[in-house]
Amino acid sequence: MVNMILHMILIGLFHHRKNRIVDTLQSIIYNRQVINLLRMTDQENHLKQVLTQQKTLVDEINALNNQITSKREMAVKLQGIAEYLDQLGVKIPEETEEEAPAAEAPTEVVEEAPAKEG
Repeated sequence: MVNMILHMILIGLFHHRKNRIVDTLQSIIYNRQVINLLRMTDQENHLKQVLTQQKTLVDEINALNNQITSKREMAVKLQGIAEYLDQLGVKIPEETEEEAPAAEAPTEVVEEAPAKEG
């Protein structure tokens, strides 16, 4: 009879400890799931930032490519105009060595003398 009582007590303690262990394990699993969700949220935010940054760069590259195309087209047009004017015989006079320093010389400011009364 005593053995039976001891046996039942041990089984009760075992089940009680088993339930506490199961509760603890379930709590640990839940906490890990929460941590994984938080990590995933951080990773998702990071991914969103990376994709936004990438889109911005691609937009900037496309805008620069459009500018390059526009400027290239303008350069070709200007080249055509220059060739047309050259065929008409239009020339730019070349500067002589004497004209170049005169163009670079500073201009002198002359003040007028006050008018005399009288």
